[in-house]
Amino acid sequence: MCGGGAPSPPDNSAQLALQRQQMDEQKRQFDQQMAEQQTRYEEQKRIAQAPPAPAPNPTAEAPTPALEIAQAASPSQARAGVGRKRLRADIPGGAIGSTLGIPG
Repeated sequence: MCGGGAPSPPDNSAQLALQRQQMDEQKRQFDQQMAEQQTRYEEQKRIAQAPPAPAPNPTAEAPTPALEIAQAASPSQARAGVGRKRLRADIPGGAIGSTLGIPG
């Protein structure tokens, strides 16, 4: 009639053992990630709940300009000492006291 029954199932014990190892490794990695996330969460929560920094001390009694350029009496006096021409050495009258002479 049939010939003897069903064939024996293949031996999958090696594959099952490998799957178990892989699942154990995945579980270990998952637990490690959860621990790291918990650490980050606690640190961020601590930072968020920390008291604010103290307010800055008011030290300036009056506003002052960032550049300390002497105030001149007239606009022409104000422009006299602030341009780039005063610092140039290649034009006559530039770089006051400069001994650099560019031939040309």
